[in-house]
Amino acid sequence: MTVALAGLIAVVAVMVLLHAVFIAPRDLRLTVIDASIAGLPRQFNGYTIAVIADLHHWGTGTGYLHQVVNMSNGARPDLVALLGDY
Repeated sequence: MTVALAGLIAVVAVMVLLHAVFIAPRDLRLTVIDASIAGLPRQFNGYTIAVIADLHHWGTGTGYLHQVVNMSNGARPDLVALLGDY
């Protein structure tokens, strides 16, 4: 491996780390998906599910978690599913 390639790999690794720590945790998104499921009982018509996944909260305070909870609650879901690793 050349010095230039090793340097490039190091720069990319640092950029990925910085993105993961400073940018990605603040990039919260609310995505609405309307799904039709054949044969689903009628009482579930309009049923909403909030999916919260992979928060990767590293103990930097509770502000981020409050944002996630407020965004989820603002969608007024019937069910909240917590997925992924935390």
